[in-house]
Amino acid sequence: MELYTSNQDEWHSFALEDLNRSYTRNLIDEGNGKSNLVSSPVLTGIIPYFYHYSDQPIGIDLFLRSLYMFLTVLLRARLSRESPGRGSTIHDHANAHCVMKVLKGTLQETLYTWPDQERVERGQVSPPQVKKVTTYGENQVTYMSDKLGLHRIHNPDPNDVAISLHLYTPPNAANYGFSIFDETSGKACHIKQSHFYSIRGERT
Repeated sequence: MELYTSNQDEWHSFALEDLNRSYTRNLIDEGNGKSNLVSSPVLTGIIPYFYHYSDQPIGIDLFLRSLYMFLTVLLRARLSRESPGRGSTIHDHANAHCVMKVLKGTLQETLYTWPDQERVERGQVSPPQVKKVTTYGENQVTYMSDKLGLHRIHNPDPNDVAISLHLYTPPNAANYGFSIFDETSGKACHIKQSHFYSIRGERT
């Protein structure tokens, strides 16, 4: 993903947005069920260096199994004191790997510790603790998994959208759901993955 230089002409048709939402989830491709991106015509224009004409995996394809790709459009903030930016809640990754590349704008990732499950089960609070805050600019890439903790992604720009490309493997969240966490209590809530805002550039 680091080899690809973001080109809006190649992905803009997939990046549908809705200014009434914090973000939209746009499915680009479901992969081919293998550990590579062969025979994925939708992707050949977006990340040409991933495409290969044989069954030999290359680069990051070595671990990208049951691939799901998303464009997440984090929308500009409503200009209020309570919400200077828009983004996700604190969430896990359903025991999957996630690689994220910023295609446009700036995204801020806040990494959290896992709540103390025993305390939560006893009815005590165990809020996730901030481990690190990192800001990513256009063309920067980051990796996330449950072994690293929990995180949230936030668009700090009050005036413009931020667009990021996400690779998930395996697609556990899409298949089985994932958990979001209360910032104050640490209590988890398992939710089913909501439907995609668009699929391959077509509004659902």
